[in-house]
This record gives sequence, structure tokens and C-alpha cells, in this order.
Amino acid sequence: MDGENWEQTLFVKSADDDGEPVALQLSADVRRTYYQLIDWVPHSRLILAGRGLMANSLWVDGVPLVTINADSGEVRDLGVIMLLTREAYAWQPGQQPLLAMAEGAGRFLTSNKQLIVLDIATGSSDRLTPKDQSVFEPVWSPDGKWLAYAANPARPDWQDNGEDMERGLSGRAIYIVDAQNPDSGSRRPLTQPGAGIDGWPSWSSDGTHLLYTRQTGNNVEIHRVSVDGQQDEVLVDGLDDPPCFYSGCRWFQFMSYQ
Repeated sequence: MDGENWEQTLFVKSADDDGEPVALQLSADVRRTYYQLIDWVPHSRLILAGRGLMANSLWVDGVPLVTINADSGEVRDLGVIMLLTREAYAWQPGQQPLLAMAEGAGRFLTSNKQLIVLDIATGSSDRLTPKDQSVFEPVWSPDGKWLAYAANPARPDWQDNGEDMERGLSGRAIYIVDAQNPDSGSRRPLTQPGAGIDGWPSWSSDGTHLLYTRQTGNNVEIHRVSVDGQQDEVLVDGLDDPPCFYSGCRWFQFMSYQ
């Protein structure tokens, strides 16, 4: 923002040479349209981005997703809305640009978040979960066939503030679903959290187990569960409840599963 200049420009430069960057104008006036970059679309020259206004209160409620062509600057609307946080989406392993995401507007995780798989190339999408569930933290199995995610009964009228929000997430469990055949009856819960809150699923490299967190009050455990749900063991206990925000707890900053 320089004087009367309100343009937003994307600069794209190869890291392999000393050439000048290419400048692509995204918006003539950021007071009307502003783009926030999210990620590269795998195996492509497309960039995933959110389109909104210069107002933080709007961005925390989720914004429409677009792709930006890094060669031409062309912007294409994807027809979906997502919270702009790493815990809301995951790319399928492999060559296809398939995006699993918790789709829906609103900053609170207690409602209006369904699991969809979006084909970035065609714009088509498949909805994998019912509307009476609120979904977050999708993650693909290593072979790209299954999706694990955290889900709780949708509570659209819940008072979403502080401790009330945590009570609204009570009973959130880890589920898995066959992403290639979502109507086959494969969707099922893997965990039984009781009054706890299960979250942040992560697959083992061989696809036989998942790691996940369980929050009960101010105590957090890390569990490992088999994909058939028959074996569930506590690996770590006594962790402090991490600082959480509207869009999740950012467990990826604290742990990973090899």
C-alpha cells in the first residue's frame, strides 16, 4: 500500500537460476479483494489460496478457496470454503491433486464442517461425512486409500466460547473411511473417548496404526490404535493441554509419527 496504490502482486521466481521474478497482478484493490497464499498444489504450477477482504475477523471464519496459476496469474474459484489452517486439509499421496478438507464456514469446530475430497483439476468434489457430524484434521493413509479424521456430533447452537467450546467437543472421536468407496459402509469410529476429546490423527508408515491425542480436562495423552480398533494403548501421559485457538491446537508443532 503505497499512496494510492492498492494493488496486490504475486512474484514468482525460479530458485534454480538468477533470472528476474515474474510479477503477476492478483488484485487491483486489496480493499475489495485480497488473496492469502496457502500451499502449492502438488505436481502442478497452481497455488492454493484463500480470497477475502483485509479484515482479520472475516478470515477466521473461513474464506472461499481459489487456485492461482503461477505462470499466468489466472484465478479460479473452487466453490468451497475452509478455515485457513494446516489442520483443515491434507493432500492425497501420489500424482493426483486431490485435497481432503473440512469444508464449511464458521470459526468454531462444533458445527458446519463436513469432510469432502476435492479434485483440484476438475473442481468436482465428493462429500464423505453426514451433516450431523462436524469434522476436522483429515489425514490420508500412506497408500492414499483411507482417510482418518476427528469428528464430533454437530452442535450448531452451542455457545462457542472458552470452556463451553471444549464441552461442545466432548466425545470427539477418530474415524476412518474408505475415500475411494465412501458409500460402502466403511466409515466407522476407531476410538471411544468417553467425555474426552480425541484429535490430531497421524498414520504409521505401514498404514497399520494411527497415533492420536486424547484431552481429558487439562491432561493430554498420546495413544496408538490399530486400524481395526482392537488395540488401543497409551504411549505418553501427563502432557499439558496445549494452547488452542478457534482453528485447532496445532499439534504438528509438538509431535510427529514416523
